[in-house]
Amino acid sequence: MASDRQPKERARKKKKSSAGGILQGAAAAAAAAGAAAAAKSSKHRAAVIILAVVLFALGAAGGFFGLRYLTRDDGFSMVGEDFVEIQMYAPYEEPGATGIFFGKEAQVKTEYYYREDISHDAVKVNGVDTAVNGFYYAVYTCDGFPYRGIELIRTIEVMRVEDDGEIE
Repeated sequence: MASDRQPKERARKKKKSSAGGILQGAAAAAAAAGAAAAAKSSKHRAAVIILAVVLFALGAAGGFFGLRYLTRDDGFSMVGEDFVEIQMYAPYEEPGATGIFFGKEAQVKTEYYYREDISHDAVKVNGVDTAVNGFYYAVYTCDGFPYRGIELIRTIEVMRVEDDGEIE
């Protein structure tokens, strides 16, 4: 019986060794293919890097000049003067401000503040009341991305007039 086991064990060992040889042969072939590919890719690696750098530079330059072209007329500014003097009861029309972002008009928000003179604190009001003398401030803000956090301020001084026509 011992002799029956030996041929079976030999056959098993033979099968294992032939399978191992196949795996070793496949691994050797893969390693050889990888080495060949690495040698081939190292020849082209410099050309690929140069091409990537050139394409990146062209993309960056195109983006820069494209953005400059798209934003050439952009800005946020007041229409008219930043300081206005008017007499009491005279009509006052707010000229406003303009905001342009990517060539389109951006929304400009206006808030008004009032103080009687420099010794008083400014208080938020609905607009310029020419029946009340003092200093009014029109504060403009724009919703365009580059102008967020920027305030433009116009000072409007409403001056009282004396009975004899002199400005007080």
